[in-house]
Amino acid sequence: MNDIKSRAVSFSVSLCVVSALLIFSKIVLVSIIFVGALAIVISIAMWEFYKMAEKKGVKPAYVLGIGGALCYLFTTYLALFFPSWNSVPQLILGVLLFLLFFQNLFCSKNALHKLSISYFGIIYIAISLTFILKINYFYSVDAPISGQWWLMYLLVVTKSTDLGAYFTGKLFGRKALAPMISPKKTIEGLIGGMACSLAASFLLIYLTPHVYEQFKIPWLFALLMSFILSIFGQFGDLAESLIKRDVGVKDSNRIKGSGGILDMVDSMIFVSPIFYLFLEYGNIL
Repeated sequence: MNDIKSRAVSFSVSLCVVSALLIFSKIVLVSIIFVGALAIVISIAMWEFYKMAEKKGVKPAYVLGIGGALCYLFTTYLALFFPSWNSVPQLILGVLLFLLFFQNLFCSKNALHKLSISYFGIIYIAISLTFILKINYFYSVDAPISGQWWLMYLLVVTKSTDLGAYFTGKLFGRKALAPMISPKKTIEGLIGGMACSLAASFLLIYLTPHVYEQFKIPWLFALLMSFILSIFGQFGDLAESLIKRDVGVKDSNRIKGSGGILDMVDSMIFVSPIFYLFLEYGNIL
C-alpha cells in the first residue's frame, strides 16, 4: 500500500510540474527551463543506463556519451527556431561516433562493448526523448494548434497506461505477461493499461475538442492512438526490464516512489518518436 501511495504522489507532483512547464513553454525563459529540465532527465537516465552497463564489466564513456547527448538536445532546440542549424544535430552524432572510436584507439580492451554501449545509450535515451522537444515546438507560435496540447495528450495517455497497468496488475494480476523478463507484469495489467489509456484519450478529446477538430472522426483517432501509445508504452517498459534483468537489478536507481528516472521515462522512449511521425506526416483519420 505504501508503494502505491508513493507512486501516486510521485505521479501527481511530476504531472503538476510538467503541466506548468508546458503551459508556459512558449515564453522564452520558460522554454529554456523546459529544455534544461529535459536535459537533466536525459543526463540522469543515461547515467543510470551506463551504471547498469558497468555491471556487465564494461566502462562506458560517461563524459562523451552524456555530454554528446546534451549537445544533440541543445542543437536540436536551436534548429527548431533557426533553420540554419538543421544539420547540426546530425553532425553532432557523426562527431560523437568518431570521438568514441578515437578514444578507444588508446585503450582497445573491450572496445566493441564500450563503443556499443556508449553509443546505444545515446540512441536509446537521448535521441528518443529529444522527440519530446520536437513535439512541444512542432508548430509555430502563431499556429492555431499548439504542440503543447499534443505533448500533453501524449504524456497523459502514456502515463495513464503506466498507472492503469500497475494498479490493475497489483489488484487483479494472475497471468504473467513475460515471466522470463518481468514476472510481476501481467496480462491483466496490460489490459488495464489499455483501458485507462483509452479512457484518458476520450476524456481529453471531450475536454479540448478544438484541438481534435481537424479529424473527420475524432473518436476513431482516440481509439487507434490510445491503442498504439498503450502498446508501445508498455513495450518500452518491458524493453527496460529486459536490460535490468540482464544486469540483475530491480530498478535503474533508488528514488523513493519511482525507482529511477529511467524507470519513469521508459514508456516514453518508443512512443515519442512514433507520435512525432504522426505529426510530421499527417493523419488519415
